[in-house]
Amino acid sequence: PFLVVSDRAFVRGVSPPTPAEWQEICSLCSAIVKQWEGRQAVLLTDFEGEGVGVEGELVSAAFQRTLALDARSLRPDLSGTPSRDMGLLLDFRCDAAVALVRRIMESDAVCKVIW
Repeated sequence: PFLVVSDRAFVRGVSPPTPAEWQEICSLCSAIVKQWEGRQAVLLTDFEGEGVGVEGELVSAAFQRTLALDARSLRPDLSGTPSRDMGLLLDFRCDAAVALVRRIMESDAVCKVIW
C-alpha cells in the first residue's frame, strides 16, 4: 500500500485531502521517514515524469521499504519476509512532498535502490 502525498488531486479516484487531513498526512509522512531512518532501511525508489531525458520534468517519486536486501551488507536476504510498511507516492507539484523527497534523498540513514 502507498500513501498518496499531495495537497491536491493527484491519483484518479482519490479525493484531495481536507486541510485537517493534509496536516495528518504530513505528520504521518514525517513519522514514517523517521522510522525508516531509525531502522536504516533499504528503500526501493522510483521517479516518474513526462519527457524525462529530453528536457521533460519529474512528476512523482515513490519510496517503499524492502526486506529483500540486508541493510548492512546489501546482500539478498533470502528469508522471504515481505515488508508491510506503507510506501509513499509523492506529487512533485506539492511543495511539502518535494521537501520530503529532498529529506529522504539527502538522508545517509537510509539506502535508496533506484531503477
